[in-house]
Amino acid sequence: MIILTINSGSSSVKLAAFDARRAEAPSLMVRARLTRDAALPEAALASFLRDLHDAPIVAAAHRIVHGGTRFTRPVRIDDTVVPAIEALSALAPLHNPVGLRWIAA
Repeated sequence: MIILTINSGSSSVKLAAFDARRAEAPSLMVRARLTRDAALPEAALASFLRDLHDAPIVAAAHRIVHGGTRFTRPVRIDDTVVPAIEALSALAPLHNPVGLRWIAA
């Protein structure tokens, strides 16, 4: 059981995978930090996932910079959340659009 985390910022993207098979806290398996300019989401994510050797991902998390007053805590991303984040992109124009590209990937 792997938990994948993604944090796309204005200048870099941080990826990490944690092993959550044990009862104690998840342990870091692998991480990567990419410059945003060099990180095309689909290709970078595919490359990162190859390093996990087909381990099953049970959850993925992505930090979005600005959720306005609507998203003030973690939420499950569904078909209503993506357009809402798009609508809030003016609040974080360097971050939210990039975050949405990573979510789509």
